[in-house]
Amino acid sequence: YGQGPIFSRYFLQTVYSMETATAPNTASTTAVTLNADANANGNNERAKNKIQVSINRPNQFYTELALQLLKQHDEVELSGLGSAITSVVTISEKLRTSGQAEVKKIHTSTIPLTSGRPAQKGKIQIVLKKSQKFLESLEQI
Repeated sequence: YGQGPIFSRYFLQTVYSMETATAPNTASTTAVTLNADANANGNNERAKNKIQVSINRPNQFYTELALQLLKQHDEVELSGLGSAITSVVTISEKLRTSGQAEVKKIHTSTIPLTSGRPAQKGKIQIVLKKSQKFLESLEQI
């Protein structure tokens, strides 16, 4: 607590490995997208400030992760599929009501599931930006 990033290089590489090991056509919300050290060659296509929320981890984990990413970036994007949508909304609302972040954009959509019978799955993306209170708390440190 208090010093250095929360996640080690090993953790980031492990998460990246888990994410790339999942089948490309499955709609899974089990991986956390953290790509800070994923591609050392610099041609990382995914943004470093995106979090894919899952129902497999507690909301507090994602709340703390979002705060850490807000320290490094001006914005953080939370996204979730299916039953993880409620977690994304809860996390965003927790950050908003605590004054740490402001909602910049909300986007909802459906994505087709290609495995099994044809179906649609809901998706939400919420972009949060640093609030004035967050910036003031950083200045005090």
